[in-house]
Amino acid sequence: MDNVIVDFQSGLDKVDDATKQAYGDHQDDIPGIFGLMEPMPGAIEALHRIGEHYDCYILSTAPWANPSAWADKVRWVTTHLDDIFHKRLIISHHKELLRGEYLVDDRPKNGASEFRGKWIPFGSPEFPDWVAVEDYLCRKMMKYKVVEGGRVWYTDDYEETVRGFSWSICMARDGQSTHSFTCEIFDNKTGELMHREEYKGV
Repeated sequence: MDNVIVDFQSGLDKVDDATKQAYGDHQDDIPGIFGLMEPMPGAIEALHRIGEHYDCYILSTAPWANPSAWADKVRWVTTHLDDIFHKRLIISHHKELLRGEYLVDDRPKNGASEFRGKWIPFGSPEFPDWVAVEDYLCRKMMKYKVVEGGRVWYTDDYEETVRGFSWSICMARDGQSTHSFTCEIFDNKTGELMHREEYKGV
């Protein structure tokens, strides 16, 4: 959650200076701080879209010395994401014990780097924000990438690719490499395949 779905600094900004000084380097132990935080930019919208294609859970670690953090995290999810994460919050200091295909986390700590699926390092050059994470995960799930007039979107519905446009470019990826795909160009009026070419990458 912290600095992935939830903006930790936004909560800290709401705490008075005396309290911050009292807790020094352990500001995550400030009672109630996890209930003050705002969502990270784009997180709520991206999670709703990703949730259309994946079975999603929130996996988070709460400070052991701050019991209120555990309850605050539940309240935060209930306030911001209860429609898709109701009873789907897991709190653990050993993330490597959980099963899943992908884990989006900003740090390798608490078992994140030993996660048996793929760890997506949020905030890294490859995944700097939720736009990049959503693009990566949805590209893995969707069959077609459609490009038209500067717009790009992913779909597994051929009818969507041909509705309202004179032509479509559909790129079906093999799921193994972002550089390997089949490019197909269709005439939307007739549905005719005008061109098809395979690209193999590493």
